[in-house]
Amino acid sequence: AMMIDSGNNWLLKNAALIDHTSLMDIFIQGEHIQSIGANLKPAPETQVLDLEGRLVIPGFVDAHMHLDKSFALDSGLEASDTLEGAIAAFFKWGEDVSPELIYQNARKVAELALVHGTIALRTHVMVYLERSHEWLDALIRAREAMSPWLEIQLAILPDAVVFNDPDGNKIIRA
Repeated sequence: AMMIDSGNNWLLKNAALIDHTSLMDIFIQGEHIQSIGANLKPAPETQVLDLEGRLVIPGFVDAHMHLDKSFALDSGLEASDTLEGAIAAFFKWGEDVSPELIYQNARKVAELALVHGTIALRTHVMVYLERSHEWLDALIRAREAMSPWLEIQLAILPDAVVFNDPDGNKIIRA
């Protein structure tokens, strides 16, 4: 995937836009669109990309994701045909999965979301397992690593144990 460096200028040629009947050019300076028009001329040191009529739309926002469970079935979680079985299997899997694997899997899903047009996502994080703080730390790491390109919001789903824990407020405010 091609990442646009915030220090570069780009001219996207021949872009299809929803509100235009003909192909348009889009001039991007740093991180901001500066102009949209027909047959724009590139300034010096501007990178030019011909979109060949591809549709340009705003980035997607995914408001409900579970990065802490990303690729769990590929990482040892046993599948189940029932909700009760799936919950039991998840807790069993959660006892042994490493925070590094949570980070790697979350990062992989975040990168996939990004290359498919997502610019922001909200992930729900379960903090009722004994090692939940390790998972939360892994997701905070993934959020920080992806922050130049993707906004990740962590939505904490605590249980009563977290609220009654003296350190619970630290977990919730992370």
